[in-house]
Amino acid sequence: MRLTKVSSILICIGIVLIPYVNAGGKKQTIKKIKNLVTKFATDDQLGKILDALSLDLYNMEDTTTMANNAINIVLKSLTGTQMTQGVQIYNQLVNDFGGMDAAVSVLNQVIGVFNDNLGTIVTQIQTKIQSSKDSGKTQAQCLKQQYKMINKKFTKKMVKKIMTQIKNTLSSSDWNIIKNDLGNLIFFSNYGL
Repeated sequence: MRLTKVSSILICIGIVLIPYVNAGGKKQTIKKIKNLVTKFATDDQLGKILDALSLDLYNMEDTTTMANNAINIVLKSLTGTQMTQGVQIYNQLVNDFGGMDAAVSVLNQVIGVFNDNLGTIVTQIQTKIQSSKDSGKTQAQCLKQQYKMINKKFTKKMVKKIMTQIKNTLSSSDWNIIKNDLGNLIFFSNYGL
């Protein structure tokens, strides 16, 4: 149970920036994720996550449901290499933080920063979707609008802002552990952090 929670948090860190999009601009979004955040997930995994989460947005699901759906997709599709990498990161975090509870506590702070920043974007997208639905737009038209919005907002500047907030939220020792242990998974160095 605890390994699943920590694994889920690690996966969430890598994919948390993507659950707010859909099928229209999927390739552009996948490319942005792989250039700005992480290359941990494959294009196929990211595509499946984007497909599912775009429907979650359209159906006005909450962010917890969206994150859980994304995590389930990734957990069911992890390759052997990804599982090995995840276990190695998990072991390193637990070792460096002096225990699983301490590691989970810090990772929850990281996830909190993501949620604080991305909650606003989700609200904006869902407000636009509802307005589009109310004006008679089709589901396909609404999904296309999601991609336009996310690809406009999902920039290097936005990612740097979030990563800087993570750094500033954590103690310097916790930040150094996160940066060192997740540095091969998340592109912190691309942002001078």
